Amino acid sequence: MQRNFTFSPVDEIMPHMWMTVLLCFPCLDERKQDVVECLQKALTMMVKERPFLAGTLEKTTAEGAGRKGSLSLKLPESVDALSGALVKVNDLTDPESGWSDSYEELRKANFPPSKLDGSKLSPVAYGVSSETNRVLETQANFIKGGCILAISTCHAFVDGWGYTLILQEWARCCRAVQSGTPDVPGEAAATEDDSRPPGLFVEATSEDYENLKSRQELWGLLGLDWRRHVKTDGDAEGVQVSQPYHDHAVACSSLWTISPEAIAKLKVLANQKPENGWASSQDAVLAMLWRAITRARAPGWTAEQLQGSSMVSVAIDGRRHLTPPVPPSHVGNVVFCCLTWQPVSRLLVAPEDEENALAQVACDVRKSILAKGRNKPMLTDALRLAASIPDLTVDFGNAFTSWLGTDLATSAVWDLPVYHLDFGGIFGLGDGKPEYFRFPRGQFDGLCLMHPKQVNGAVDVAITLFPEEMDRLRNDTVFTSYVKFLAE
Repeated sequence: MQRNFTFSPVDEIMPHMWMTVLLCFPCLDERKQDVVECLQKALTMMVKERPFLAGTLEKTTAEGAGRKGSLSLKLPESVDALSGALVKVNDLTDPESGWSDSYEELRKANFPPSKLDGSKLSPVAYGVSSETNRVLETQANFIKGGCILAISTCHAFVDGWGYTLILQEWARCCRAVQSGTPDVPGEAAATEDDSRPPGLFVEATSEDYENLKSRQELWGLLGLDWRRHVKTDGDAEGVQVSQPYHDHAVACSSLWTISPEAIAKLKVLANQKPENGWASSQDAVLAMLWRAITRARAPGWTAEQLQGSSMVSVAIDGRRHLTPPVPPSHVGNVVFCCLTWQPVSRLLVAPEDEENALAQVACDVRKSILAKGRNKPMLTDALRLAASIPDLTVDFGNAFTSWLGTDLATSAVWDLPVYHLDFGGIFGLGDGKPEYFRFPRGQFDGLCLMHPKQVNGAVDVAITLFPEEMDRLRNDTVFTSYVKFLAE
């Protein structure tokens, strides 16, 4: 992980969403102080080596200081002054805290989202905003028999892989603290500064912006609203909300799990017709989820919507696919958004044609990924568009008008090795690895969240729908033949 940090064009067009992840560990009640001391020392070690992790996110507002709205990090005058304050401590074992569930009770209930209140567990407000604008905030929440470790960061600072790099480094420093022989890399080991990977930075001019802004596929790769610049048949007109993840009081979330056997079966079905092309396991699971969620939503749609198309998004890590490739040690954003459209009628194919429809949809998703997310010249053009936008304070809008409409926004982080993180034996129980990965309740309602793959190969999925839609999903026998309900 690089010692310095420079924002790339991808970072600067990312929405300022503070995302919180919860890592859940069993923990002996008498070890709470030991856990806090170890987490604090380890995080201090990491931040001293990489001061940007203690930085505060700032936007340029003045003219003549680069692009208006460009990002920078304000670093503390002394990292030493932060020692002992990097990890917030929240002891919920106190009866007056209002928290009643023990770790074992939550474990038996599969750590349901409804029990994971972000206002109590997250170091930032509900996991989607920050009063301090610190790029990294952490909080150790102690409940009877366990610890829920909350880590919050801004999506304009890191992507999923960068987030995991930070967690891996923190875990490694925790093991070093416990062993008594810290081996955090020093100055000599950090001779090469990769904070500005060449593949992420392109020369861009105002002429580039004028030439590129009419290309819908580039706005799509950036996850931004192309409708304000490119008019195509079927696009919705008018001003849309820039944040499609507004809290919906009547929406409800549920948690499901897909076994490794079901994932393998879906992949076989997706690849049953070689003439369709090849599809990955994620493509196959996505096709199944997209079709099932569309079936649950469609009865409430208008005739026009039923005759139209639906769009799905897949997050693409562009590190290996830019020229030159971006080092895997880079924590900043290298994420692109690959969009695929399907006729609603294909997504609603009758159950007897389920296998053929699933194969076609899965392979179409893969073709879209290859044509866009693996297209080096197109990715470079998307970077050039992002770098040439003259004013970043303008509300460019999101590719999605809503996460609860006819389209499906997904976030798949199942390749991230979160369940293999090893914080050592500080918790006094287990092997130092998180037992559960969860998001706080209500964070990004409407986004279909595919969690990291567990050690046994299973993948949990969080789905948000309106109540009548959720009822239909839970009674969908095709869906439940692949997916098992966990909690709500």
